Amino acid sequence: MGAKFGAVLDKSTGRVRELGRDDKGRPFGAMIVRPDFNAPTDGREKKKRPVAVNRQRFIDAFNEAILAPQEIRVHGDGPIVKAVKAERVRDQFYKRHVTGQMGLMKS
Repeated sequence: MGAKFGAVLDKSTGRVRELGRDDKGRPFGAMIVRPDFNAPTDGREKKKRPVAVNRQRFIDAFNEAILAPQEIRVHGDGPIVKAVKAERVRDQFYKRHVTGQMGLMKS
């Protein structure tokens, strides 16, 4: 349990508070955790996971597509909003995917 949350719970940081009893008379409760913010840490920083190549290509394609928004009426008779069509983002993504370029600008 401690490894998942990055700390080990002991009697000084956590305790169980009985909230009641079930229909069979067994107690049930909740864990109350009082973190010690002054406690020493192990000094390790959380590692950032690298962004997957295709995810980065999508992000780049989306960012480029929104540089040239269009005024589009939502659902035919709704309000006019600035947006880009999914096809534009898809086209930008495919250009990056096929060429293998990450920072492709200007189509």
